[in-house]
Formats: sequence, C-alpha cells, structure tokens
Amino acid sequence: MKKITLLITLLTFSLGFAQDLPYDFETSPVTSDFTSFDGGSVSVEAVAAAQSDGNTSNNLVKLVRDGGQVWAGAFTVTNSNFDFTTEKFISAKIWTSAPIGTKIMFKTENSADADNNSGEKNTFTTKTEEWETIYLDFTGVTSENQNKLVIIPANGVLGDGSATSTFYFDDIIQTETSGNSGGGGDTGGGGDTGAKPDFPLDFETSPVTADFTPFDGGGITVEAVSGSQTSGNASANLAKLVRDGGETWAGVALDLENNIDFNVKPYITAKIWTSAPIGTKIMFKTENSADADNNSGEFDVFTTKTGEWETLVFDFSTTLSNNAQNRLVLIPANGSLGDGSANSTFYFDDIQNTSVLSVEKNSLINVSIYPNPTTSRLTISAPNTIKSAAIYNILGKQVLSLNINKNSESVDVSNLATGMYLIKYSIDNAVGTAKFIKQ
Repeated sequence: MKKITLLITLLTFSLGFAQDLPYDFETSPVTSDFTSFDGGSVSVEAVAAAQSDGNTSNNLVKLVRDGGQVWAGAFTVTNSNFDFTTEKFISAKIWTSAPIGTKIMFKTENSADADNNSGEKNTFTTKTEEWETIYLDFTGVTSENQNKLVIIPANGVLGDGSATSTFYFDDIIQTETSGNSGGGGDTGGGGDTGAKPDFPLDFETSPVTADFTPFDGGGITVEAVSGSQTSGNASANLAKLVRDGGETWAGVALDLENNIDFNVKPYITAKIWTSAPIGTKIMFKTENSADADNNSGEFDVFTTKTGEWETLVFDFSTTLSNNAQNRLVLIPANGSLGDGSANSTFYFDDIQNTSVLSVEKNSLINVSIYPNPTTSRLTISAPNTIKSAAIYNILGKQVLSLNINKNSESVDVSNLATGMYLIKYSIDNAVGTAKFIKQ
C-alpha cells in the first residue's frame, strides 16, 4: 500500500494538476499543461532579448501557428470553472511582430462538451513588437462548467511559422475591470477615474488607447503628434487609426459616458490627416452600445486634402435623440480593404459634438448635386454663391475646372469617361466635396 501511495505521489508531482488563473508562467502552467491543435505549437520558455523590454518576468508562453487550419491555437484545462459574475474580463500581456489590428481570440469551453462555450471573444492588437495588455470581455457568460481556456491569435488567417505568426503571452489573469479604471496597467495612460470619455475628444488626457475597441482589421493608438502631423496642429496628442487586412469595414468604436442629443448638437466635427487620396470616404456613425441595430445610420464625408490637416463635418440633424446613441464608430476608407500602408493610416484629433458651425462650414449645408448618376449634365446648387468647382477622377487628377459665382450651375460632363468622380466646390471660403457617377 505504501508503494502505491508513493507511486501516486510521484505521478502527481510529475503530471501536475490543472492550473487556475492567474497564469504567470514562472512556476505554472508549463508546456505540458497546454494542448495545441490544428497547426498551433505552444511552449513555456525564458523571456528572450526582444521580449525583455517592457517585461520583467522570467518566463512566458510562446504560441506559433504554422499551417494546419486558420483556427490553429492552443488550450488549457483549468482546475476550477470560470465564474464571470464579478470578474468579467480576462486580460493578457501580448507581444508579436504581426501587424497592428491582428485579431486575438479567447474563448472558454466545457472540457467535456465543446459546444457548451462562451462564444468567441475578440480583441485587436494596437502595437507591434512591443508589449501591450489586451482585455477580453466575458460579460454575460452564464454557461455552466466553463473550465477550458482556448487561445487563437490571428483567427481566420493561415499561419506560416514566421515571426508574424508567432505570439508571446504573459500574465493571463481574470479581472473585474477592462483597464480603463484602477491604477496602473498598460491602458494607454490618462486619468484613472473609471468614467468613460465624452465629447470633446482631444486625446490630451482622454480618451486613451484602451478606451477604443478596434474591429475587423482596425487598430488604434493614442500617441504624441510627430513628424508631418505637427504642421497645422498645436495639440500634444492625437489618435492614429491603421487599417490592415480583416474586412473592408475595419475601424474602431468608442463608448461614451453620455447619450448624444442631436436635437441640441446636430453636428460632429473632426480634424483628420491622411496620405490617402483626395476623395477618400470617411464614415462616422453612432450606435446604442447595447443594441448595434439601434443606430444613426452611416454618415459619409469625403476628404478634400492629402498630407495635411482638414476639418470634416458630419451632419446628424436627422438622427432621433431619444434612442440612446452612446457609441461612436469610425470607419475611414469604408468599402476598401486596408493594407497597413500610409494610405490606410488616418490621424484624428479634436472630435467634437457641436450645435453650430462656423459661417464657412454652415455654408456647405443644403448643397445639392443632381442627377446622380448622370449621363450628360450635373447640376450643383446651394443657398449661397458657389464661387468655383473642380472635378477629379478616382486617381485624384483634375479633369475639369469651373468659375461659377452664382447659386446654381449645370455642368456638361458628357465627355467624361464612365466611372466615379469627385466634385470639389468652394462656398464662402469653405470647401465641400461630393461624389457622383458618370454613366
């Protein structure tokens, strides 16, 4: 009997028990506690040189995705069931060479029944080749016996074993907060008041990186104004939004402290700087954070400058004020797939909700462009005098210039090739844009 007891004891120390969060990888869990699947490979190892900057741990977990399936990853079974009643978030430190905006998926399951699961909880990276803390929101998860943690970085993309398919994790914990309140943590800085941000959004103290939720290939960081963006902007900080792969609607969302009352303040204005071509569509919308189908609709404005700051005006005057719009959604270049390049990078600053516009900006309201599409003539009309207009093709090349100096003009576009065009017009020292289709 003593021999049997000793054998059981030895096996216990050799095989170990399942581990509960937090995972710091100093003593547990170890490599054998994880099960890789469908092209994933996981190992617990010492922190290497590149990953030592910003991390004082001795060990971390390295997950490499190489072939197999687009859902390649790893899982570990915990000793106890997860309880998300109080601690609704799982956070993890992550380091990867993958592009900003890479999707990181966590989920929990019942180890005996994978169909009994929490669903896929996704977040997106906002840094590359430096540590950041990500938060996965498990609010509302009530499934019983959730005792398996599944990790799938870059879910939906086939790994190739390269640096961009390699992910380092550390300090995986369960927490009550998402990093926007309480002291410390890699939350992007700013005040730790626990309150959500609200207009105006100047990025000096609020909002911070962690306040945003990137989606479907969007990635955002709040950072210091630098380089080309210093010309024409006296701010200290701005928001940098990069779209890299994912979906053509990649962007970010921001939950606000209060509902927006568009009866009182019907406009949202934003400063923007981008290298993308003139005529790039910038889409803003608002939603109810608890019901995305309850939204203001998509409001599109087109850029009139490239490589310099301009202020865009979004007119929400037709949006009802009683439907709890407390989420702002930004999708620049909506409809185009981002590639992480300069043309897929957008800088925002001083986003405001306002009741009145300057005299110049107000002149751009109620401008009409019709018929659209058109086969021969395009009419532009406005309450105020239209000084001039110019038409650009989709490549940004000017194809027609007009001196108008009256309230309405019918333009002959019959000689233009079939396709999409941008008309840029000047009224009261303000410049507006619209797109039209020549059939």
